[in-house]
Amino acid sequence: MGVFDIEDDAAYVKNPRSCTMCRECLRGPDMESAIKILRVKDHFIFTIETVGALAAPLLFERAIAVLKAKMEQLKEAVEDLKA
Repeated sequence: MGVFDIEDDAAYVKNPRSCTMCRECLRGPDMESAIKILRVKDHFIFTIETVGALAAPLLFERAIAVLKAKMEQLKEAVEDLKA
């Protein structure tokens, strides 16, 4: 996978985007205490693929607009439940 590399006799994460969170790196009796897998709660890595009808940046902008509208609907529904 090429996630880790070794430099100066110490392992480090070289390609975090290559990590699939498979936990294979924790295999072995000593590895679980030597490696910690942590996530950043408000950090997302994703890829946008398009078939060419829309450019990826435009597709991203439109997707964010749809997500924002859905979040507004959710916010209103929650507020209605509180009332």
